Amino acid sequence: MKSRCPRILCLVVLLGLIPSAVSAGEPPFFPLLAWNRAPNDPAVLRKMAECGLTVAGFVSLDGLDACQAAGLQAIVSDPRVSGYDWLNVDAGAARTNVASLVAAIGRHPAVFGYYLIDEPGTRLFPGLAKVASLVQELAPGKWAYINLFPNYASMPQLGTFSYTNYLELGGGWGRPAPIGVGLRPSGDDFALRSGACALRSCHDSQQCPMAPGSVPGVPSENV
Repeated sequence: MKSRCPRILCLVVLLGLIPSAVSAGEPPFFPLLAWNRAPNDPAVLRKMAECGLTVAGFVSLDGLDACQAAGLQAIVSDPRVSGYDWLNVDAGAARTNVASLVAAIGRHPAVFGYYLIDEPGTRLFPGLAKVASLVQELAPGKWAYINLFPNYASMPQLGTFSYTNYLELGGGWGRPAPIGVGLRPSGDDFALRSGACALRSCHDSQQCPMAPGSVPGVPSENV
């Protein structure tokens, strides 16, 4: 018997700050998405929601109404937050761009956050921090979504000496500007343990040790 759910090649759990306030008596919102762009197809979006997904990513502006109708939140994809030379981000131009996007769709009830980049190395972190900070300032409570490399990336890809340090650097600059991370662990290793640890404490503001004997952990609200 064929499954009613669409094929999902990769599930990404968004672990970290929950941007929307939860009213008394309501269950906490847990963001869960299928990797890559969601089609602007009401039937597919409904099936995604039926499968238990709660967030569609990544969504163009004209797909927000369909996401809302399907009961999904959306991570918005737009060049005003993602179309930069991340090594040379003009802070003034970025502010104009982010302000324009937030003014256009920031009040739409389906907006959960904004997509910045997939798999950046550490040398892009300073530029990403500029735009992520603007998202936090101009769209309070929304995500600046950055999907970090998985644990099996090479050290040249990461731009640092270890995956632990990569996560620490990402979480460190992200503290004033919340980021989302798609952890894709392979096997019973450090990333699996750290991802599970963050998952268990995603609603907790206390620090969570990343792995036995590792450097002090990135606060769980940044993972």
